[in-house]
Amino acid sequence: MRLKKITLALSAGVLAGAALTVLPATQAVADTATPSPRILLDETNQHVYLSTEGQKPYVEVFDLDGNPVGTIDNQPSATGMALSPDSRTLYIAHAEQGTISAVSTTTLQQTALYQTDVAPERLAFAGGRLWFSYREIYSPADSGIGSVDVRAQTPTVSREWEGLWTAGAPNVLADPADPNKLVVTGDGGNGGLGVFDVTTSTPVLKEENENFSTLLYDAAVTADGKDVVIPLGTSVQYYRLSDLQPDGPPLTVSDPASAVAVADDGTVAVGSFSYWSVPSAGVSVLVPGESGPRRTYAPPVNGSGLAWSTDGTRLYAASGGTTTQGEIDPVLNVFYGPERGDTAMDLTAPSGATSGTPFTVQGSLTSVAPFAAGQSVHVTRTDAADLGGLALPDAIVAPDGTFSFTDAVTAGGAVSYQVSYDGDAGHQPAQASTSLTVTADTKADTTLYLAFEDRAKVGRKLKMDGRLSAVQSIPAGAIVTVTRQDGSGPVPALIGRRTVAADGTFQIADVPVVAGPAVYTVTFSGDDAYNGSSVSQTVQVVA
Repeated sequence: MRLKKITLALSAGVLAGAALTVLPATQAVADTATPSPRILLDETNQHVYLSTEGQKPYVEVFDLDGNPVGTIDNQPSATGMALSPDSRTLYIAHAEQGTISAVSTTTLQQTALYQTDVAPERLAFAGGRLWFSYREIYSPADSGIGSVDVRAQTPTVSREWEGLWTAGAPNVLADPADPNKLVVTGDGGNGGLGVFDVTTSTPVLKEENENFSTLLYDAAVTADGKDVVIPLGTSVQYYRLSDLQPDGPPLTVSDPASAVAVADDGTVAVGSFSYWSVPSAGVSVLVPGESGPRRTYAPPVNGSGLAWSTDGTRLYAASGGTTTQGEIDPVLNVFYGPERGDTAMDLTAPSGATSGTPFTVQGSLTSVAPFAAGQSVHVTRTDAADLGGLALPDAIVAPDGTFSFTDAVTAGGAVSYQVSYDGDAGHQPAQASTSLTVTADTKADTTLYLAFEDRAKVGRKLKMDGRLSAVQSIPAGAIVTVTRQDGSGPVPALIGRRTVAADGTFQIADVPVVAGPAVYTVTFSGDDAYNGSSVSQTVQVVA
């Protein structure tokens, strides 16, 4: 980055009382090869400002929901914008006029106009001064940076550094973590990256990186001030501000990137201005380390056309401008929940089932964003027995997104399941349905009966009488299993197995080992001709 220092003190038109002095404008050479809308988010005043690089003679003002609320008139060739630290003043650069206007964010009226004698393009507030990038009027190949001392009683305009940014005016960026640091990214040519200390009125170059062979259309500094993020063709690269060297691997995008914005939590929005692409390339929302974009949106976006809300719940994107499809009216797009990744759900049910027999439905959620522990899906069953739908227990989602639930129905016919996922901070909601046909079971039902004294003593034999019955006949040679669940352990203890007599009766004897409630359960598993059944009874065991 070859730089030469030029310091000029230029007068500025400022508001005196109610009268505004506007200096004669000098025609400048604007860097408007592909004029496109730019936006600036002002959450303090609940505004979004949209400039159009001359497409409109004013700056449009929207509320935070994207509704138009007014205009800032008499702002021809408006390009870059910046807010004062207190958000009371909006500064707007006019490349063709060679001026920078100051506008009250309360009244939306111009309060001052600063003549630069160059073509100002981008703006940033750092070190207590308003910094701008520019191209020379009479020597368009020379570009540089300058500043306006807007805090002075008589503000002055200074052009401090001029270097060989030969492809256009560079970009100037404030560092959210350091108010006295200015980041400059060249718009191609011999520019590259530079970090300046602007503690005083004379900027000091601290770091530089000239190793770029592509145009740097846009850039963003992360909220922690650690990196500057730059779109480079079909990738997005992080560079450490400490030494301007790459910080980790690049993010990959499908189309040439021309715009970038980074949310406070590090989520990245990347825009492409490829209107010729079919379908038109637009905006991708990326999280470093994930395999692909969480969300994609259609409208193409150029440099300075993206902005995040502080809480990351909204992404603003400006589309339109001069394109390969001709002049397209500028539009402010507001995307809600951009960090919530697209989520797909898939369900697989058995090809069929028999009434009374349990079966399992498999499901999966897929997203580039991982699923946190404790996620669940809601399940509703609809069949002949529950035409209005019956809510079943939620199914737990595994970290890989898979889940399953087991069910058994009593009625034959069509059975459908509706499964829904509520989503979370990183995922969109999802839902799916599946169905199967259940064949009515022709096996006979059975019933178990168990009787005994409801009180027993530890160490003393407890006798129980039981009976297995069916409507027509008793299953010949049927075997029942007996278990006891008590305070002796978490797993039911097997008491034994009994073969029922021809009349369906059987007897059980057990010796309780601990005091407290003991639950005895008798189970018949069923066979080819009979459905299974079970019965449980509780006895109170005393010492």
